[in-house]
Amino acid sequence: MSDDFIIESIDLDNGERLDIIDKSRMIAKDTCLVMLIFRIKIEINKKLIEKIPTITENSIREKLGGSVIYEAKHERNFIHDNKKDQVLKDVRDSFLNTNMKYLSHPDFSHKYVIKKYNEKKKNS
Repeated sequence: MSDDFIIESIDLDNGERLDIIDKSRMIAKDTCLVMLIFRIKIEINKKLIEKIPTITENSIREKLGGSVIYEAKHERNFIHDNKKDQVLKDVRDSFLNTNMKYLSHPDFSHKYVIKKYNEKKKNS
C-alpha cells in the first residue's frame, strides 16, 4: 500500500474517508489497463464498538486487529492510451454514483466490521 497513488480522497458523511487509488499501467505500446481501487480504512475504536453490543471488543480485536479495509477494484482492459483519462473519469464517476449512498450510510462502518468479523470467525 505504500506505493499507492491516491488521486482523490473524499470525506464521507459517516466520518470515514474514501481514497481513490490509480493502479493503471501500460500493457502494450499504446494500450493500457485502467484500474481504480476504492478504499476505506475503518479504524476499530470505542465509538464503533459501542454500535456492536453482541460482540466483545476483545473478540473483535483478536480477529481483526485495529482496523478493517473496505476495498473495491474496478478495471478496464485494452484501453488506448489517448482514452485513458476519460475512462478513469468514467470508472470513478460510475462507482461514486452507484456506491456513495451505501458507503456514506451511518451504519456502514460497524456493519462492515461485523461482516469481516463473521468471515474471519467462519474461516478460523
